[in-house]
Amino acid sequence: MVRLLKSLARVGPCRVLLLGDLLVDVYTRGVVERISPEAPVPVLKVLNETLSPGGVGNVALSLAALGADVRLVARLGSNRESRGLVNILQTHGVELTWLRKQPRYHTPVKRRLIGNQQQLLRLDEEVYDPLSPSIEADYLNRVQELLEGVDIIAISDYGKGFLTLPLLQHLFLAAKERGIQTIVDPKGVDFTRYNGATVVKPNLAEAYAASQVSSFKVPLSEVAAILLQRLDIEKLLITRSAEGMTLFDQAGRSYHSSVRSKEVKDVTGAGDTVLSALCLAYASKLEEEETLHIANVAAGIAIEHVGCAHVSMQQLAERICLEDVDSKVLDDENLFILQTLMKGRQSILVIIDKLDILPLLPLLRELKKRKSFQVIVYYKARSLDEDQLHILSSLSEIDYVVLQSQNPQNLYEVLSPVETYYLVSKEKHRLHDRRDIITALYHNTLKSLVEYQA
Repeated sequence: MVRLLKSLARVGPCRVLLLGDLLVDVYTRGVVERISPEAPVPVLKVLNETLSPGGVGNVALSLAALGADVRLVARLGSNRESRGLVNILQTHGVELTWLRKQPRYHTPVKRRLIGNQQQLLRLDEEVYDPLSPSIEADYLNRVQELLEGVDIIAISDYGKGFLTLPLLQHLFLAAKERGIQTIVDPKGVDFTRYNGATVVKPNLAEAYAASQVSSFKVPLSEVAAILLQRLDIEKLLITRSAEGMTLFDQAGRSYHSSVRSKEVKDVTGAGDTVLSALCLAYASKLEEEETLHIANVAAGIAIEHVGCAHVSMQQLAERICLEDVDSKVLDDENLFILQTLMKGRQSILVIIDKLDILPLLPLLRELKKRKSFQVIVYYKARSLDEDQLHILSSLSEIDYVVLQSQNPQNLYEVLSPVETYYLVSKEKHRLHDRRDIITALYHNTLKSLVEYQA
């Protein structure tokens, strides 16, 4: 199994150029307590209503939640529901310099009625309206400016008319000249409009429809081969719902990742989450297998929530640790991930200089009862064998294990522990003075120790 936490530690900040159709998602939430006497339908007692950016706007929020800098290229309508989108996007740090208002255009609205945490009905208010020639010309003339400082390009096509063929062609060509990868979430059955892209990401039904095969009984590998032969793209990633996702490339290779989810509540926006995770992984130059697994973990978290969920790096790291206990073991290379995991949380640090689990357990169990704290064990050794690592990381009393650090002071500053315990031989000590703690991290000699009574 890929050690995903180490892979995630290599995911750095990136700037994403994001293009696509901006939509408005309206969620009307309430409770259903009876059936209507007028017709056999549930009566929704409305409790609240919220508005959020949909379509490419949801991708922008997903990218921002993962720590990306997002440059959004989209259009905005004049309808009432459009007005709240700008503030929401700005609040999440999305760059809106290239957002254009199109006269007499109405941003499509999707209204979801949700009762008792279940979606009952969706109402769509939309009319296909092509991008105005003046806005298209402005983008075409300034493609090079659009790409300044960009690490990767994401395209979210909802088929509402914004992504014209000339705009796509100019963008793909300019991106190739600059060596920038492009990832496309497609729409429709004609994928040739995405020729020049790096990765095209259809779902299973879209892939079969675009390949024009006669039956779903045709193996997926044949469907992928047909599309890759027909299209001028490097890779085809087919998302398969409960079956996970599979990537095919022009060299005939394939990579698969199984779905990772506790409970499926709502698949709304899961594709946007996958697109966002792919952007960060590809921009960070992760291997294909690592990229797919991280995207799958992100999607698994997203579908456990009702509505469009925006998965954070902290959630990703926590889920990876939950699924693979060995990922709880960190070193200097993972300090960024440890900082991510500990964001907004308090910790207790336990320092040990030898692996002697039995004397350690009473203290760990007592500390773990304080559920508001994360228990971090710092083991003063540069390495352990695999069996030792697994034993230590499998203990439910320990949240994370950190191996000996080259710079222990950095570790202490990352954690800022509320309490620190140093266990040497058979004695237990609690450290109060910061200098003593740093000394303990470096050496086995300590000053001014207060014995901890279990």
